[in-house]
Amino acid sequence: MPRSDSPPDQRTAILCLGMHRSGTSATSGVMGLLGCDLPRTLMPANPDNRKGYYESIPICQLNDAVLASAGSSWDDWQAFNPGWIGSHRAEEFLPRGLSVLDEEFGDSGLPVMKDPRICRLMPFWRRLLDDAGIEPACLLIHRNPVEVAASLEHREGWPFAYGLLLWLRHVLDAENGSRGLKRHVISYDRLLGNWGATMLAVQEALGVSFPRWSETVATEVDEFLSTDLRNHRTDPHRVIGDPFLSSWVRDTYAILERWADEGEAPGDRETLDGIRADFNAAAPMFGGLIRTARKASGEAARLTAEGARQAETLAELERRAEEGEARGAAAEKETAGLRETVATLRQRHAEEAEAATRAAETLRHEKAQIESALIQRQHETEDVGRQNAENAARVADLEVSLAALTAERDRLAAEVGQVARDARLDRARTEERMRRELAETLARTRVGMDARIAALEADVTRAGEATREVAKRETTNKARIAALEADLSAARQKAQADAAGRRELEDRLGRARAEHETRAEQLERDLATARQETLDNAAQRRRAARAEEDQRRRNAALHARYRAILESRSWRVTAPLRRLATWFRSQPDRPK
Repeated sequence: MPRSDSPPDQRTAILCLGMHRSGTSATSGVMGLLGCDLPRTLMPANPDNRKGYYESIPICQLNDAVLASAGSSWDDWQAFNPGWIGSHRAEEFLPRGLSVLDEEFGDSGLPVMKDPRICRLMPFWRRLLDDAGIEPACLLIHRNPVEVAASLEHREGWPFAYGLLLWLRHVLDAENGSRGLKRHVISYDRLLGNWGATMLAVQEALGVSFPRWSETVATEVDEFLSTDLRNHRTDPHRVIGDPFLSSWVRDTYAILERWADEGEAPGDRETLDGIRADFNAAAPMFGGLIRTARKASGEAARLTAEGARQAETLAELERRAEEGEARGAAAEKETAGLRETVATLRQRHAEEAEAATRAAETLRHEKAQIESALIQRQHETEDVGRQNAENAARVADLEVSLAALTAERDRLAAEVGQVARDARLDRARTEERMRRELAETLARTRVGMDARIAALEADVTRAGEATREVAKRETTNKARIAALEADLSAARQKAQADAAGRRELEDRLGRARAEHETRAEQLERDLATARQETLDNAAQRRRAARAEEDQRRRNAALHARYRAILESRSWRVTAPLRRLATWFRSQPDRPK
């Protein structure tokens, strides 16, 4: 069992201290699986951290408010104002902090608190936990700084060097702020490589016992610590031996790696203090430059995003232009088809009109033949009338009835019957024969004419309907052709306007890129100058220190010689002579 120096009723809170993107979420998740109490209001998972953050939203909001009250923020690489903890603002935040602890953990005996902001706010949290009667036990977890900077560069779009500054600030402040407390140092690599041995060492160092320690839970932890938790990998030895990385970063990382392997070495704290002091002293010199660089980087990111949006706009305009051209081509094709249809309908209409004309001509010819037959029968009737004068008037009436037959077919049979009845008195046989022949001829003629007239009328009706339909479709097609031609013209104009806008956007993007490149080159030159000045200043400080040490040694040597002269026998023997000489020089009338 792990050894614990705390009273049995002492509450212990494990503070998981580490830089963003350093494995603090994975570490807190493992301790939650092992039985530690996680916050009640957890920050939800997202694409940047699919397994979850295991971080309290109210605690995060509290820390952001504390940072803001001191003029800082979560992504500030400079030291947190050390005088803030003694200000009235700290007193105002303490009651709020106690309330947040109670809401998130209640009376939990082994809560886990994880928020990278706590690294920079350790003085506040030490005082807050002391007021709450909770003993802090600190678990310092670190990750390869190159991997952290690369992860932040990918997620936030920050410069690589800025990620290194943030890493250095968080690990130095966490180490300094947790001194004097129970603490243990682990690395993200060792957690992923052998979490069981790592957590056993944590229990022993912090004096805690994880309640859920079993083979079943080990399977859960193995599934949780999958390889997809890590997207950036760099060999630690390459980082420590990289001469192009800052010695502050390399030396700090080397010490933390050594502590994770062998345990803390008190002598290393002096080195860390020196790095932290130099880091804090250099901050005012580089703060403005880095702010300018971040602003330029943000502007570059904005221009890049704007360029991407403009590229998307250009692609959309090109797509719309292509669609307009396609619609124009389809419209032209449809117009050609409609024109062909109109031509076909016109030809069909002409053919149907010609057929109707031919049919009408045929009917007129047949009508002439019928009229000729009627005239022939009329002549025969007149011959009969001449033979029978008494029936002349009736024959004349019959001729009138026959002439009116074309307009009044229904009355023709009655008139013929009347003529037959009138002629039957004189010449029954002749009149009967004539009546039968005339009746049969008229019947055949009427049936044929009725059928032909009906067919002709139907043909004429169909031809008229076809003509009206053709005219209607021609009108509709003309309107559609006009609309399609208008759409085609508008699409062509829009495509021309889109092309002009695309060229203008490309020109603006080119100018913005050129301006960004010029500003980036100037910033790189300024940064190189500042780095050289820093190196020169450091060299001057070293030379001044050596000169000061040389002068100190010379002064010590002179002082020793002076003391030796004062203590020598010759000095004591000649003391009366020196007093006599002094007296002699003080006489006003001494010989010149």
